[in-house]
Amino acid sequence: KVKSDVAKSGGVALIMSSIQDHMANAKTVECGFQAVTAVCLRQSDNCKAVMEAEGATLITTAMSRHPKNKRVQAACAAAIRNIVSRNKDLCPPLVDLGIEDLLNNALKLHGDKVGDTLRSALRDLDLKVELQERWKGSGPAGLE
Repeated sequence: KVKSDVAKSGGVALIMSSIQDHMANAKTVECGFQAVTAVCLRQSDNCKAVMEAEGATLITTAMSRHPKNKRVQAACAAAIRNIVSRNKDLCPPLVDLGIEDLLNNALKLHGDKVGDTLRSALRDLDLKVELQERWKGSGPAGLE
């Protein structure tokens, strides 16, 4: 209920305009996209509202302006996941703006710290992603 109330009261537009107005401030951008992540979780109407408020442009702009900031990269990737995971029709605007290259660049720079979030965003966008097998061992003797 709270997430839909945020959108109904103009909160999505306020978050998006704050991100746009303070794009140079990495911490504000990070917090803004964390808020987007929260209001978009399982809220398809909010996801559409974010995208209608130039969400794709703001996400790609933030990722390209703050490539060395792993927190901004992770916040944007988490927002992408929640925006597109339940509505694949929201993927093309992000893909058209080059999100695949931005996510892959972030993986190269920050994969050791926030790689799971970045790979999950690629997966949810239906883009090529190389998943890592973290464990190749066998279980205790007798459990095979």
